[in-house]
Amino acid sequence: MITVQELKNLIRYKLKDNNEVQYSDYDIIQAINEVLRYVNQYYINSDFLEKVQHYRQDDMNREIDEYNASLTPDPGDETTTPTPKEHIDMMMTGVELPEDFLTIVRIVDGHGRDLHPCDAIRPPRWDEYKILQNRLYAGVKDVDMLYNAGFMSVSALTDSIELPFVFKDALAKLTCTVLQNNPDTDVMSSAVDDALANVVPLRKYTNMEKRMPFYC
Repeated sequence: MITVQELKNLIRYKLKDNNEVQYSDYDIIQAINEVLRYVNQYYINSDFLEKVQHYRQDDMNREIDEYNASLTPDPGDETTTPTPKEHIDMMMTGVELPEDFLTIVRIVDGHGRDLHPCDAIRPPRWDEYKILQNRLYAGVKDVDMLYNAGFMSVSALTDSIELPFVFKDALAKLTCTVLQNNPDTDVMSSAVDDALANVVPLRKYTNMEKRMPFYC
């Protein structure tokens, strides 16, 4: 993990701006976010940023029941009564995708059987799924989703970036490029490629079927 604070300090050191004369913290944070968007684009077709999300309908509804049971209305003000959550139905109501979701790699049911995309105009069948308006729908209760995740924007010095420490110098260098040169897209894409190619090589998919990491 790399904190925004330590990354900012390194950026100021590289820019010889330790007295905060040239750039504000806000400028640096916005430049870091621009770099993170380029990093997301760079790794979008790689397995470097893959994550797994497990959806278990019965477990999620059990948690919803516990939450609803814990709600206590204010006897003096009915308008402040918390709204109970509705049960999840994977087929009809679906579930929200993770905030860092970029693209799907593979989706299987609870038994490891592949699910296939279906038309958005109908509910998915037992071996199908669909994504509509940032929600995942499936024809089964239990779903395991392997997906490419993106880096979320940072907004404060206390935030962290989920990258190994070895990326720190590359991120600092790229952020300095943004702050100093305001490069166009092509120039920045080339700079990202030069900075990241030697840190973690791309591991693009071959024609061989990829096995889910949670099954033997």
